[in-house]
Amino acid sequence: MNKFLYFTFLLILGLASFLRIFQLDKNPAGFFCDEASIGYNAYSILKTGKDEYQNPFPIFFPSFGDYKNPVLIYSTVPFVWLFGLSEFGVRIVPAIYGIFSVVLIFFLSKKLFNEHVALFSALFLAISPWHVHLSRVALEGIIVFPFFFTLGTYFFLEGKKRPAFLVLSFIFFGISLYTYYPAYLISPLFLLFLLFLNFSEVKDKLNFLLIGFFIFYLISLPLLFHILSGKGLARFKQTTFLESFSQIFEIQTLKRIFKLYTQHFSFIFLFQKGDSGFPGQFITRHSIIGIGQLYLIQFLFLLFGIVFLIWKKKTEEILMLGFWLLVYPLGTVFTNAPGPQATRSIIGVIPFQILSGLGLYCLLEIGKKIFKKFYIIFGSIFFLAITLSFLNFWELFLQYPLYSSDFWGWQYGPREIISYFKKVEKDYDELIMSSQFNQPEFFLKFYSPGACQKCKIGNLDSFDPFKRQLFALSPGEWIKSPFFAKKIIYHTIFYPDGKVAFLIAEIKI
Repeated sequence: MNKFLYFTFLLILGLASFLRIFQLDKNPAGFFCDEASIGYNAYSILKTGKDEYQNPFPIFFPSFGDYKNPVLIYSTVPFVWLFGLSEFGVRIVPAIYGIFSVVLIFFLSKKLFNEHVALFSALFLAISPWHVHLSRVALEGIIVFPFFFTLGTYFFLEGKKRPAFLVLSFIFFGISLYTYYPAYLISPLFLLFLLFLNFSEVKDKLNFLLIGFFIFYLISLPLLFHILSGKGLARFKQTTFLESFSQIFEIQTLKRIFKLYTQHFSFIFLFQKGDSGFPGQFITRHSIIGIGQLYLIQFLFLLFGIVFLIWKKKTEEILMLGFWLLVYPLGTVFTNAPGPQATRSIIGVIPFQILSGLGLYCLLEIGKKIFKKFYIIFGSIFFLAITLSFLNFWELFLQYPLYSSDFWGWQYGPREIISYFKKVEKDYDELIMSSQFNQPEFFLKFYSPGACQKCKIGNLDSFDPFKRQLFALSPGEWIKSPFFAKKIIYHTIFYPDGKVAFLIAEIKI
């Protein structure tokens, strides 16, 4: 890679880092219970070697009626040690995985095509609304999954020339199983497909394949036992519409699955509105409203990328990227989701950017041949369109906290409430935080581990006239109570849009 391309790649990496770290503890505004759970479990492992339920170094972490996968939690431990138990210390981990995913897509695209395609693919992933948003939040191992999946894919392709890398590929695919629930199905399927597709090139490396298979088997054994015990399917049972597996073969079920599957390839989902554009999608945590999972300009690039693969008869690349896209909706289709999910289908973010990078490269090559003297103008038009698309995303990104901080978003408020409670704890018998959060007890653990002994979760049913109590409740909770006129407000917490989020008050009878 020449110096100019190397410098450009560093600029792209710098942009990717900025987009994933800038105001990381402020946007999204709030901190969801899943993030608090991941952070507190990492903190507990760091301090005691046990999870919140006193299980020593568990593989799966019981939480909220199901089990959390371990990779993100254990990855968070050193950053909790470095930055303390903080929102930044938790969110920096998926951000780092997201940044290094930009590096990975560069090397994978270079392996498949050339360094120019690799540069464009890295650029598209660096500024991807889909990838940037989910790299800034610690929801399960959503962004960790494509990292290890892509790493496994890259080392498999490298293994065709350097057989020892095949073993590394099996290891990374094995690790991907412990990142996010869709990996349970997608990772083994894709690994088997890679073996089938490249069998003629790897069959003479049987020893390495057998070692890789054996290691993959050993890695997957705890997951197999976890699934067979029924514990590994707890989350699936919570989110699926299936009452039994036999229901899959019913006509109505097949129609539902087909509809949800095809919606992942719809113009609305990919280029226009993202998953927030579908009826029933009221949760604002998963994506930014007003933009698709991909930029609109990428429709043109994807089209030319696919045409190029077919025209040049790049059979291996067509089959690999095609199968990747074929399986990317599988994390969603068996759930009760009202439409395609940006979170459960995150694995598709990689092939879409590679094809976009390929399409942009092809268009520039065509422009170089046709326009010649005007090639710079021709190329500038595309980069201007990409820049304008990105600036639109940036504007929407800055507006995101204004509407995504309430209950259906990031549930803003616990940090501010508990921070105030700790300041005045000595003056009260009890400090009671609203129960109108998902798993609110985790916020007490996260924001005040081992401190604020008088803090508790509750509502005005906990009022005791013989105790000095301080309540942090939403305006709605206060209005509905018989104590509305008897409260003395000491502190008001506002949402980022200026609306009142919580009133901290004492009741005087």
